[in-house]
Amino acid sequence: MKNQNAFVGLALLGFGIYFLLNQWHIPFLQSFHSWPTVVIIIGLALAVQALAAKDYGNLFPAVILLGLGIHFHFRDEWPWWPEGWAVYTFIFGLAFLARYYKERKDGLAIGLTLVALSLLNFFYQSFQSFTARLFHLIGDLWPLLLIAFGLYLIFGQKGGKKKR
Repeated sequence: MKNQNAFVGLALLGFGIYFLLNQWHIPFLQSFHSWPTVVIIIGLALAVQALAAKDYGNLFPAVILLGLGIHFHFRDEWPWWPEGWAVYTFIFGLAFLARYYKERKDGLAIGLTLVALSLLNFFYQSFQSFTARLFHLIGDLWPLLLIAFGLYLIFGQKGGKKKR
């Protein structure tokens, strides 16, 4: 019962601060007056309760709620914020890693796989342009490689004769 009271108390504290700041109309906090902030507050309350009580059962949903709240908040605020399936697999991967680290010793492979797939998707465009530039460079320099290999065959082996 005590753990349940701690979560409710933390949630009420978070909502009280949220509504108080909403009434004060602080300009730089206006962007936080939205539904993703409510999801972030619930996720934070679950995370703090789980970590403080060392009852890590709520850590998995806490990371998911925090991740979703942060994603939906910043998606509307910053135009460069990533969008698509990789965001959700990244959030779930982090939740599996948090569960592995604090609660159970399973889910490491799933968490790492989801995070790795997400990161590959996030950086695919920049990686794709890097590899395209690399292949373009190699395509421009391949005659130099032929020249260098030919010079090695002529002068590198002492006139082509092998020593015994």
